[in-house]
Amino acid sequence: MWRPRVAARVWVAFWSRRSCRRRNGSYREVRLDTLPTMTEAAALYRSMGFAPIPAYYDTPIAGTLFLSRSV
Repeated sequence: MWRPRVAARVWVAFWSRRSCRRRNGSYREVRLDTLPTMTEAAALYRSMGFAPIPAYYDTPIAGTLFLSRSV
């Protein structure tokens, strides 16, 4: 049975680990953004330890959520 929420959690965990291992583990955090209308995505990221941060680039979409997590 396909479970989108579980699949999303697995994908985010895999991507976070893989991205942070590049360059001999020199990354200290993972940053991402999501649209304000994607409430389930924001909840998923927060449940995985991502926390809100100030915007790290200019975006034309008002309310864009910027998140970060230490690795």
